Amino acid sequence: MINFLKTLSLLLILTHSIAFAQIKIDKSKKLIVITLEEDQPFVQKLTKKNKAEELIVYKNVINNYNNSIKELTEKHLPSFSSIEYLTMTKFNFLDAQQLKNTYILKHNIALATANGVSEGSVTKVWVQRTLDNIKNLDSTNVLDFSIIEFGEYNSKGNEYTKVIEKNLYGLTLSKGELTYAVSQIGKECKGTQNTSEKNKEIASKTLIINANYLDKKATESEIAKVYPHKFKIVTNYEFQKQLQNQDGTSLCLMVVPMLKTVMPMGPVEKTAIAYFHIIYDPSNYNSFLVSNPSGMIGMSDINEKITLKQFKSFAKD
Repeated sequence: MINFLKTLSLLLILTHSIAFAQIKIDKSKKLIVITLEEDQPFVQKLTKKNKAEELIVYKNVINNYNNSIKELTEKHLPSFSSIEYLTMTKFNFLDAQQLKNTYILKHNIALATANGVSEGSVTKVWVQRTLDNIKNLDSTNVLDFSIIEFGEYNSKGNEYTKVIEKNLYGLTLSKGELTYAVSQIGKECKGTQNTSEKNKEIASKTLIINANYLDKKATESEIAKVYPHKFKIVTNYEFQKQLQNQDGTSLCLMVVPMLKTVMPMGPVEKTAIAYFHIIYDPSNYNSFLVSNPSGMIGMSDINEKITLKQFKSFAKD
């Protein structure tokens, strides 16, 4: 068990370095963006069972993702030698020669098994998640979480290296979440040591806080006692809209799952997720790491909720 925990700590350090390292993107290379496609057996199953609402949601999730990822790729990433948008089915037919010196941008889900899931399974999960959101726009569920991966194939085209990943809170990628993820590729998330620069940034803007991220003791009145600047607590639905707010008046306090592990507990398993807290500026896409997990990963989620103590540290000199 001790060795297992040590391994988890090492993984957490590695995940931290991957997530916040600035990378230089070679514009002379090609970029392949993986788009979603319909799982026809699943479509036929929904049709046969007269699941009209589910079928509409399923198709909309795919269309919205594909339209958004194309728009945001061309807006936030540099000009490559070429950009191709391919479904995973078509991508799997590419050989090593076609993958030489190529970047890849794709979406995945971080399962506890770390084996990933098929594209069809991803969108099936999204259907239920999106249907839940239709009934409750403020619902959140992080049993699994989304990852936007940006990777690279080498000069031989036969080795895929994950260059950077941006993890997202939940499964259904809103336009705001996608904007955050894609805009951060190639950028550096400034560390907690940049306190003076961070404080200058947050002092003049309103910090937008998702109510779902808050610890039960972190009420509006209590936060006001320890956080000296303007802030606003909003619903999850409003928070997703604020992630696209580029008028320069606000910052978004992100709670981002960075590592999911499974702890063996005899005949059962316990899932643990470690989170980072990031202050993100939608107007210029800058971000500051304001708190991160410390110590060993225990039996519960770390930093899933934002506490009063952490709010106090956000504005600390």
